[in-house]
This record gives sequence, C-alpha cells and structure tokens, in this order.
Amino acid sequence: MSKSNTYKNSKNKDSFRLPLIVSFSDGIVFTILSVLSVILIRPSINLFFIISGVLAVCNFIGFKLCLGAKKREKIEKEKMTEKAVELAITPFTVLMEALEAKDEYTEGHSDNVSKYAVMIGLEMGKTDDEILQLRLAGFVHDIGKVGIPDHILNKPGKLTDEEREVVKNHTRDGYKILKPIAMMPNIKTIAKSHHENFDGTGYPDGLRGERIHPLARIIRVADSYDAITSKRIYEKDKVIPSQQEIIQELMDKKGKEYDPEVVDAMIRIINKDKKFKLRSA
Repeated sequence: MSKSNTYKNSKNKDSFRLPLIVSFSDGIVFTILSVLSVILIRPSINLFFIISGVLAVCNFIGFKLCLGAKKREKIEKEKMTEKAVELAITPFTVLMEALEAKDEYTEGHSDNVSKYAVMIGLEMGKTDDEILQLRLAGFVHDIGKVGIPDHILNKPGKLTDEEREVVKNHTRDGYKILKPIAMMPNIKTIAKSHHENFDGTGYPDGLRGERIHPLARIIRVADSYDAITSKRIYEKDKVIPSQQEIIQELMDKKGKEYDPEVVDAMIRIINKDKKFKLRSA
C-alpha cells in the first residue's frame, strides 16, 4: 500500500481532507474482493478491505472535486489578469488610435504584426503569458511613431538620411511611452528592440543574438513579414511576392537580420498556409 497523502481545496483551508490509502484501481479490486468474501467467507476478516476500497473511491472523488475547483480558480485568475492587463493597456490604446489617425498604414500593420507574432509564438510552443505579451507587443510595437511629424510619417517618396534617423527614434520613444506598464515590463523592451538584427547590425542598441529579447526576435520577423506582404504609401506599384519568394527572402536573412529558430517557425506556418490566407486571417 502507498504512503498516506493529502488533497485539499486550495480555495478553502477548512475543506475536507481524505487519506490516500490505496490507488483508485486497487480500491475497486479490493471492494469487489470484499463483497465476494462477505458472501463466501467471513465478513469480519474483510473489514479492512472494505474500508480501504471505500476510502480509495472517496479519495478519487475528492481528488476530482479538488481538480475542478483548481480549474475554476485558474479560469477566474486568468479572467482577472486579462481584465487588469486590459485596464493597464487602455491609455496606450488611445495613443495607438491617435497614431492610426495620422498613419493609415499603421492600423492594419499593428493588427497584422500582433496576429503573426501570436501565430509564431504558438508554433514555437511559447507559454500563455508569452503569447499574451506577443499579442500586446505586436499591437503597440510602433507606438513611438506617434511623435514623428506627419510630413515624414506620410511622405510619399523615400526618406532622406536625416528623416530616417527621426523614424528610427520611434523605438526609444516607444520604450519611454510604454514604461508605465508595470504589470508587463517586457512590453517596453520588446517595443524598443523590435528592429534589432540577429547579427548586431540593427538599432537602436546594436544588440546581437541572445542579447535581444526572445519575444522581440519574434516581433522582428512578424513585422518584416507584414512589410514584405504589404504596400506602403510610396509602393503603389509593388507586386506582392509569392510564398516561395517570401520564404527565400526569409532564408536569405536567416541568421543575419532574423533569429534562425523564428524563421524556421514562420516558414512552417507559411507552408501550412496552402491558399495564402495569412493576409486575410
């Protein structure tokens, strides 16, 4: 027989506790043997078996009840967390709406980056908390652009070197704007580092490889994928590349601009998307 263990409902310290004397399956066997013994032999000898079987069955039921309570508790906790995050992110949603009003491209872009980042995260087996961070970071990663002058943000032609430096500052500005989100401190770091390259040639800090936040590396690929498959205001004549061309571009920049593991995950997602529905998902 196994050693005695205890189960209790974590929501109520005074809830019942039942000793685990035998396993559930053994308890069933003991119970059946006990009933037969009562009929065929002497009832007194089988008292222990009867008690063991009954307690094992009761313990199993109690264990199931505890699991159910813990599951409900987990669901409630997740709901409370999501609500708290929603409240924390609301002021930044307002800023994003202001940015979208300035730059029509940003609206669809932010939604797409958030969606692609979640897809990549799921493909890579990230935790629920990391998936939530990817969803939010994808949505607000460009929030620093709210400070870019309209004539630069919506310029129909290519940017000058000076204008490009102004645009690059959106990563640092985004970090400052998102800094108050104490509940999810990684969001500001992801927003700041989403233009860092795996080989250290990106900005704003020139971080390399593992020094770049792992979720920022995912946003990097999600951001680039949407850029590859979208048209900016100055790209009206751009032809959206085929899936194979996109895969080739990702492979060409694998280990250079992009984390190899993230690229592999994105390629797996593209290969599963036979009808190229990623753009309309």
